[in-house]
Amino acid sequence: MNNYIPSKFLKDAIENKNEKAIISALQTILNTDRSFGNGEFDRALKYVEDNVSGFMKPNKSETFNKNEWDEDYWVEISTSLYDGYVIEKINFLKAMSEKLYPKKDGGHNTSSPKTHAPIPLVIGLGVLIVVAIVVAIILD
Repeated sequence: MNNYIPSKFLKDAIENKNEKAIISALQTILNTDRSFGNGEFDRALKYVEDNVSGFMKPNKSETFNKNEWDEDYWVEISTSLYDGYVIEKINFLKAMSEKLYPKKDGGHNTSSPKTHAPIPLVIGLGVLIVVAIVVAIILD
């Protein structure tokens, strides 16, 4: 039994049998936690499978380039899920994610790969800049 509570968007998409909206909801979850660390994607996918007959497409015996594991290739493979959810692509994304988006001790990693600044740092810098501008205006 799946105790997953879907978002209103995902629930409505399933009730309306809107496959594009279902995929959009899953893609949002996928891109929110690329490390698969919080388990939400797996729970949401199981919920969809339990409620939408034939959602998962059959494996196509695709060949993946295991030498090209970078963020661009991850995005290419994840975007290809819009053409149909296939378990072998999801499993490949999970394998790539272990390398690109390693889980942190005791939690998950929602930041981009090591080549990019973590999201909280970017937000913090943005807030600092806004505060500096406000102070400059007040003191002027």
